[in-house]
Amino acid sequence: MNVGFIGCGMWAKEAYLPYFRNNKKYKLKALADIYPEDEGKTMACELGFEEYYDDYKLMLKKGGLDLIIISTPHYLHYTQAKDCLVRGIDVHIDKPIASSKKEAKHLVDLANKHNAKITVHTQKRFYRENIYLKKQIEIGKLGEVLFVEAKIWQKLFSDFSGSWRSKSDQAKGGIAMDSGYHMIDTLIYIFEDEAIDYLTGYKVNGDHESDRISSINLKINKASGIINIIRGVPESMQSEEITVIGSEGSIIVSRKKEEGTKFYTICHYHKGKLINYEKRIVLNGDQEKTAPLEYVLKGSSNKVIGSKSLKTIDILEKHYLN
Repeated sequence: MNVGFIGCGMWAKEAYLPYFRNNKKYKLKALADIYPEDEGKTMACELGFEEYYDDYKLMLKKGGLDLIIISTPHYLHYTQAKDCLVRGIDVHIDKPIASSKKEAKHLVDLANKHNAKITVHTQKRFYRENIYLKKQIEIGKLGEVLFVEAKIWQKLFSDFSGSWRSKSDQAKGGIAMDSGYHMIDTLIYIFEDEAIDYLTGYKVNGDHESDRISSINLKINKASGIINIIRGVPESMQSEEITVIGSEGSIIVSRKKEEGTKFYTICHYHKGKLINYEKRIVLNGDQEKTAPLEYVLKGSSNKVIGSKSLKTIDILEKHYLN
């Protein structure tokens, strides 16, 4: 299978390239990026690509590609994915799938029309603690779910200032559209998209063009839910956490770094009594990063997994219009 990349920044190098390099079934055929031709060809060769293009449309015109990885700023996703899908080329794309529900639905419709696949890289649904939480809810260990609280506290990236992420017209939102997308997707994975509806939200921009603090209130079946997302906390405070309280028990799952080492924690209570506690070092971080690719390319029979992202975009669109 011939694979092409549109964009190849840090995340693509961490999450995508290792997967394809370690699987002989795939050939890194072509890379399209914004670098001048000479510089780009040198970089592409070093990364293992056979060809380089400074315009992705020229790469698509050349043909011969079976799968395109799109790893570019948010505002480019829709147009680039559309140009691939109309040619019948499968697409795997960084989140978000697009900047609006209308755009996202159009991409899903194009994929169906041209017998192609569009999938979104949302790796946090593959975290062990989130899989555990979903299973316990499904088998009824918590009883009726009454309340859900999720949070992401994130430091300010060192390269944030002046980057596309700091510009609202390119990021198409702030922290909610960025890291918040993952948390919404994770809750959709745990509870299914039909169960979740947007109620209201609150945003604080501070000294950013768009939100650096977002609070999103959700209805999850009959339960109340809230997601709090903050960008700009000290590194020592960085964490992700989901708390689910039910009529029969509660579970708290979290992930954070302690002295440079990443841990996940599971605390499971039944009627007030702690019945399961796990705190383990995240040893398979690289596998978690590539898990969506593994799922899509080897295990999934779904033609269009991207349709799951319609609910995520719907919630975020309502949040930013609120």
